[in-house]
Amino acid sequence: MNKKNKYATWRVALQTFGTSIVAIIFSSLLTLSLGGVSDNFFWTALMQLLSLLIYVSIIYSPSWYCGDHDSNSVHFGRMQEDLNKGIKIGLLTMIPYMLTPVLLVLSKLQAFGIVDLGFVYRILNMHLLYAINWLIPPEKLVAEVSWLAIIGVWLYHLIIPVTCAVAYRLGYMHVSISERLIFKNLPKNPKSSGKKNQKKRG
Repeated sequence: MNKKNKYATWRVALQTFGTSIVAIIFSSLLTLSLGGVSDNFFWTALMQLLSLLIYVSIIYSPSWYCGDHDSNSVHFGRMQEDLNKGIKIGLLTMIPYMLTPVLLVLSKLQAFGIVDLGFVYRILNMHLLYAINWLIPPEKLVAEVSWLAIIGVWLYHLIIPVTCAVAYRLGYMHVSISERLIFKNLPKNPKSSGKKNQKKRG
């Protein structure tokens, strides 16, 4: 497989979807291990924030590397610039997630009678569990909540194209957030600081 095919939009989207499954598994481990400690709003908000950080940081990588690669290819005239490629990757990745709210629509319409599919939707989207519960309380049947709440839950999935778009742009500019955080927090070289102190004394 050549690099051009490796970084094709559909292929990066497929890779991103694969990483999103891994991200959901890690988010689930966090939720199952610490989520039940408290039902306090601030605790659940913290858990949701951490879960999203895990999810975003994992699905971020494929688009960043794609942007980094494409920037070099454009520079050497091997391809045309497409700064919207990141959002295209994200929209393709989002397609399976866009379909999961169909479960909520069917439950709202009571297509299966008293069978409520809200719990299935939560399992498929564990990285958004608490955010889902804020709009669709678990103690309520989906049939009892408003259509606005279901639309609101669907909009949560826009986090995917937003993340991919930002990641691609940063990769295109060769801006690595992780490297900046690491180098920013590294201790200063004691030798160089010692030399500076000697110069000051001199």
